[in-house]
Amino acid sequence: MSFEFQGTFNRSQFERLRTFLAGQLQVITERINHLNYESERVGRLDFLYDSDGILLGWEIVPEGSHLSQLFQAYEVQGGDVLYDLNCRARGNPIFRRRGTETDESQLMSNGEIIGLPGLADALTGGFINSLRTPHADVIRWRRDYLERKIRRLLDYYDQLQEEILELTKSLGAETSTGSFLWWVNQVNQYIDDPEYRACYDDMGSDPHGKLVYAPFSAYDAGPERGPAQSTQRQTGGVVKRGQQGTT
Repeated sequence: MSFEFQGTFNRSQFERLRTFLAGQLQVITERINHLNYESERVGRLDFLYDSDGILLGWEIVPEGSHLSQLFQAYEVQGGDVLYDLNCRARGNPIFRRRGTETDESQLMSNGEIIGLPGLADALTGGFINSLRTPHADVIRWRRDYLERKIRRLLDYYDQLQEEILELTKSLGAETSTGSFLWWVNQVNQYIDDPEYRACYDDMGSDPHGKLVYAPFSAYDAGPERGPAQSTQRQTGGVVKRGQQGTT
């Protein structure tokens, strides 16, 4: 695979990766536009809850989006979004409500009570299963099938927004945390640091990266200690067998 190195590399390898990725920045704006159009096609779902976490209503924008059509189909099939479609958008996660030092919270943010093991409902559970079993296919195709499609579409919309955010961030200035130029600067600081041996400046002498996995030296070879007994990574870079170090 191309550019398959991770944290161990030399400047020649990194410069090839940086040059390639810098070329991709030219098409990021078009990619962001495409993702925005796709988000509009999918649709955004907003829920409205009361203070107890009970769903009061929802809104899908824009009208006519894929998600809007699925909600309409769900209601045509007899589903009631307020009671039957138990799903949430990413911006409304479920969490345990804060308690106090003397009164531990027993509520989740959606209003549900945190129960304990052992429901003791075997008798009525059997009744419900007996009622539901003959109609399992109807439930599956008229409700479960659409619910899975709605949830997948919600996940897909969230993934689109994440990618838009990451791509937009990459176009920022060098001082903008997370931008392409910011990451390049972070890597270059370690390449230029002679004390950090995982990556180093090979001065263009090893473009294929054949020497980057040379083991760390126990001590640096130098005029006082003689030539290196093996190819090794020392302070400031790689020294081949028989060569003098830089110190």
